[in-house]
Amino acid sequence: MFTPAFQPSAHSATSISVAGSHKALLVPDKDADGLSSALILYRTLLHLGLPETHGSRPGPPIDSPEIETLITDHHYSAYLPHGAHVLSACMSEPIATTSLLTYLCEPLHDKLEEEEKRWGKKKLGEAVGLLNAPRRTTEFNVPDAWAALLSSKSQPDLANSSILTAARIRTKAETARWQGAPPVFSKEGRVAVVTIASGYQSKCSGNDIPPGSSDSLCVDAAQRAHSPLRYLC
Repeated sequence: MFTPAFQPSAHSATSISVAGSHKALLVPDKDADGLSSALILYRTLLHLGLPETHGSRPGPPIDSPEIETLITDHHYSAYLPHGAHVLSACMSEPIATTSLLTYLCEPLHDKLEEEEKRWGKKKLGEAVGLLNAPRRTTEFNVPDAWAALLSSKSQPDLANSSILTAARIRTKAETARWQGAPPVFSKEGRVAVVTIASGYQSKCSGNDIPPGSSDSLCVDAAQRAHSPLRYLC
C-alpha cells in the first residue's frame, strides 16, 4: 500500500545516516528533476559532515529491511520496498516535483524565490532542457548531465557546457527531422498517431494536429518490437 511519509520522517532518515556515518547511496532518476534532487541531497549530506566516497561493485538489487531507505518521488506507485520512508506529493495538488520535495525536506540552500528572480524562468527553463538533452541522445549519456550539474555553481555554468549544448543541438535536429511526419488520425479525430524511426528520445509536436484534436500519440517504430515508446504531446 502506498503510504507517503511526512517531512520529519524523511529528514530523520537523512539525519540518522549522517549521525552514524553510514554509507549513503544516491540513486537518482535520469531526468533534470531526478538529478537535481540528488544534487540537493548530495550537497546536504556533505554539508552535514558525511564523508564523500565513490565506487561501484556488482551485486543483487538493494531491497532489504535492514537498509534505511528514503524514496522521494512525485509519481504514484503501489510497489515500494518494505519499511522504506516515502516522501511524495502525488496525492496532494498541486503536485510538487521530486527536487522541490527534496529541497523542502533539506532546507539548507538559497531560497527558491531569490534564485528564480535572479536568473528568470526562461534561463532556468533552458537549464532544464540542457540537462535533459544527454539522456535523449542515442548514447543515453545521463552521466554527462550529472557531471555537468555536479560541477556547476549557477545557471551560466550549465549554459556554457559544451557537452550539454552539443547534446541539445543533436536532439533538436532529430526532432526537426521528424517534425513533418504525417499523423494518422483515429475515426473520431481526437487522437493522432505519428510513427517515427529514431534512436533518440524525441517528443513529437502538436503543430500538425488540427484544432479540436486534444490528444496526439507518438510511437517510436524503431523499438516497437520490444517496448514501444509513446509520448503524449
